[in-house]
This record gives sequence, structure tokens and C-alpha cells, in this order.
Amino acid sequence: FFWSDPRVIADDHASPEQFRAAMSAIHVGDTIKITGSNRHPLSDALLLDHVDLSGAHLVDLGASDGSTSVELVRRLPDFASFVIADLFFHLDVVHVGSHDLFVMPDGEVILVVGRRLVGWPSRSRMVDRIYRPLLRRAPTASDRRKLVLLNPEARRLIADDARVRTVVHDIFHPWEGTTPDVIKVANVLRRLYFSDERITAAVRVLLASLADGGHLLLVDNPRIAGIA
Repeated sequence: FFWSDPRVIADDHASPEQFRAAMSAIHVGDTIKITGSNRHPLSDALLLDHVDLSGAHLVDLGASDGSTSVELVRRLPDFASFVIADLFFHLDVVHVGSHDLFVMPDGEVILVVGRRLVGWPSRSRMVDRIYRPLLRRAPTASDRRKLVLLNPEARRLIADDARVRTVVHDIFHPWEGTTPDVIKVANVLRRLYFSDERITAAVRVLLASLADGGHLLLVDNPRIAGIA
């Protein structure tokens, strides 16, 4: 029942670890922005040890805040390009009274943070009713700030390396742009989030988006063992 203060992601001086801890409170679409450091050492090693990645174009789909992307990039040989891709990279934080409201680009309030409590109105009808007066004030509130849901380490990497960039992308739609040699998808195509039919459809799209002879790396690293 205790959470790291989600407002940390709005702090320009937050450390990478503080940012990662705060991101677990962000529920967007059908997924949760869970992230962490050193999450995929075995899967990254499998890719690095068995695939020639020199001059490769790589895409990390559903990359959350980009933490695991940074770790993989640091281990790569002389690659051509690396895209950190996710459907949700942007939020607004709106200050109303003594609360901060986290608002999606379409106007949906997904999180309310007060002095002692946090609530998810998009996940609970009761929470939505409790905070309804605050939610009504969100569209006209003047104290508003745009947030980029990228870890400070990912932001620094993008600023320092022109080969690395971000793209907003829906995993269920064909990839647009340079055809990737490698697509990595971690902790997204899971029954916790999607039906078998949706997962199958996504895999078909991913395979069709790859270059001939390309590689699709699917990673499952659940928080709870045995939860698919």
C-alpha cells in the first residue's frame, strides 16, 4: 500500500533509479509502465552472442522509459540505428488545489496524487467518483506541464548519440521507416494484458515488419513467477 511518489518523474533532478521506481505507478492503455535496471541480461546476451549486429538497425518495442534500451545499446557493436519505441511517451501533469493530475494526450486523467494518497480514476469507478470534482477542473487548469516518460539516462543517450531516437508506435500496427534487422519486444505480449488472439495478431505484424533474415526477440520477465 506504499508507493514511490509518482511526481518524481516531473523532477528534472531525479536520479535514474528514482525515476524508474516512480514509473510503476503509471498505468497507460492496457499496460503498466513497469521498468527497472538489469532486467534482461540473459535475453540481451542471447542476442549479442548469436547475431551479428554490426551495421544493424534495431527497434525496442514497448520500451517503457528506455532503461533496458540504454543497457542494450551500451553493449552493442557498431550498429546503424536504434529506436526506442513505445505507444506512450508523453503525459501532462496538472496541478489542481493540493493535487497533481496525470493526464493523457486525449484528456483522460490516469492518476491523481495528493499529499498522502494516490488514486487511479481510470481503473476504479469509486476513485473516479471521489475525485470527479478535481477531474472536471483538469481541462481548464493553467498550472500544466508536459512530461516525457523517458529515463534521464535514455535522454542523455539520445542527446549524445545521433543513431538513437524515440518513436511513438503501436505494436499492433506495421512498422514504418527503416526496416529493422532486429525487433525486441519485452514484457508486452502477455496474457496479463492481451488475449491470445491479440498477441497472435501482434506477432504476425512484427514478423512482417522485419527485414529478410531478421530476428524477433520476445522477452518475458514477469514480476510474479508463473504469471504469463
